[in-house]
Amino acid sequence: MDAFLLHALLPELVGWTGGSVRAVEQTAPRTLQIAVRKDDETRYLALSCDPDFPRVEPLTVPEPRIEPGAFVNTLKVYLSRAVLAEIRQIGFDRRVAFGFSRRPTFGPSEQVTLMLRLFGRSANLYLESSDGSLVSLKPGVIPRSRKPGGRTAAVSRLEVLSTTLESVREMFAAFPDMGLHDALVRRFTGISPFWADEILFRADLEPTLPLGRLRPWQVDLTWSHLAAWVALIKAGRFEPCVYVDPETKAPVAVSPVPVRHLEGKTCTRFGRVSEAVSAYYRSTVPAERDAALRDKIERRLREESKRVLRSLERVAVRTKQAAREAEFRRFGELILANLGTLTRGRDEVSVIDHYNLDRPHIRIPVNPAKSPRGNAEMYFAKARKAQRAKKALARERERLARRRDELDAEIRDLPSLEREALRAVARNLGLLPREGRAAGVSKKEVPAPFRTFQTTTGWTVWVGRNDRENDLLTHSRAAPHDYWFHARGLAGSHVVLRRPDRNQRPSRKTIQEAAQIAAYYSKGRRSKTVDVTYTEKKYVRKPRKGKPGLALVTNEEVVFVSPRLPGKP
Repeated sequence: MDAFLLHALLPELVGWTGGSVRAVEQTAPRTLQIAVRKDDETRYLALSCDPDFPRVEPLTVPEPRIEPGAFVNTLKVYLSRAVLAEIRQIGFDRRVAFGFSRRPTFGPSEQVTLMLRLFGRSANLYLESSDGSLVSLKPGVIPRSRKPGGRTAAVSRLEVLSTTLESVREMFAAFPDMGLHDALVRRFTGISPFWADEILFRADLEPTLPLGRLRPWQVDLTWSHLAAWVALIKAGRFEPCVYVDPETKAPVAVSPVPVRHLEGKTCTRFGRVSEAVSAYYRSTVPAERDAALRDKIERRLREESKRVLRSLERVAVRTKQAAREAEFRRFGELILANLGTLTRGRDEVSVIDHYNLDRPHIRIPVNPAKSPRGNAEMYFAKARKAQRAKKALARERERLARRRDELDAEIRDLPSLEREALRAVARNLGLLPREGRAAGVSKKEVPAPFRTFQTTTGWTVWVGRNDRENDLLTHSRAAPHDYWFHARGLAGSHVVLRRPDRNQRPSRKTIQEAAQIAAYYSKGRRSKTVDVTYTEKKYVRKPRKGKPGLALVTNEEVVFVSPRLPGKP
């Protein structure tokens, strides 16, 4: 959001002043929404210092909240029941001050200001008291021009609304090596790259042209179009519009007035700036966030996949070591067979190898502190340990191979995940904070990341895709009266047939189709017939200290089905 768009939007928010703050909630790691009550109407305002989408956005409906951070909890203390006294832009810049008047429990009323800086990666949100001292600062980027208890530092740039031709000429002469486009963005307050593109497009000048190579008439031409743009701002006659790429149907820009440099883009006009802003960000922010979140999830899954592969390599090395079980047992038996010829105190013994037809002598390392019989027991113990290790390593190798396949499947399925499923996966991986739940909304109604199917009879079936999802599905999301399915004696997905309420029972056909799904997502997928266990979820529990995906079942029934998905032969 640039200074011009902010300048056009804020007058429409003046009507919010005088309203009482009813709620301060966090909706994203760097975004909060404030609910303001005025004239029996509650309005919601999103304030974001997200580096990709810093913005002020009036909301038509409130966004889902997440667990608030320390800064938002501080804001609740300062702003609860406070009155929104003013909303103003600081100069013609990407800074907004929200002034609040609050009456504490004891003492006179006081003024606090919530400052929002919309400077991309330096975007920030902080609260300051009436004397200018910093009360609380949002974790992240500290403003370069602010220190706790300090004042705003001056920035060496031309104020675009009051600049003159002479000041422009002087500035151009001072930076002869700077490009024309860079000069407009970096040396004037309020000119964003978007508006620098528009000004130079109208002037028909090359954006990269160095200031030192500009001819006088080109400087005058730049100034005339800059002055025309400033007159447009001061006139306050806005025709807000959103530009959309006709091929991708994705919004590319929102502007308070029509522009010329976006040739070929479809322009949709709005009656109010706030409507255009809301329409643009409601389409852009979720899509961009989804893409960024999908990238984060993929990176996390690939990192885990690399860890699994490294673990498989270590298991392979340990398996090779455990393969010496027969050798250790052989050493122990050969020592026992030669007890009469061996004595304590040597670190190596030479005995006849009775396992070889030629009966050669073989050298066996021993512990000089142990007796011959003690060394034999030592080798038998090593053999038993290697035997146990082989079994444990085989189980570990199978588990890691299964996890590797699950991760490959998750990465493969990632592009097809819908928004809510994507966010649920991110929360499971710890990439998003836990989402708050509105009053009256049950845990079952929170969107789940599982595979979802509909039986031909209209019942919903959830299927876990890996151990983590199986655990979440069975022990967190499934209701006690839902039906739980699993291929009997085979590794596979947990499957839940959801019941709308405990009084509705699925037909035999519905049970059969849910069981077929469980058989399909198991190691028995290629079998003609698979035994599938099913019971109500209340008879399924997680063993104490059990790994993700483990479940103990009682009161189960068994059905024999052929693996297939609903609607497929």
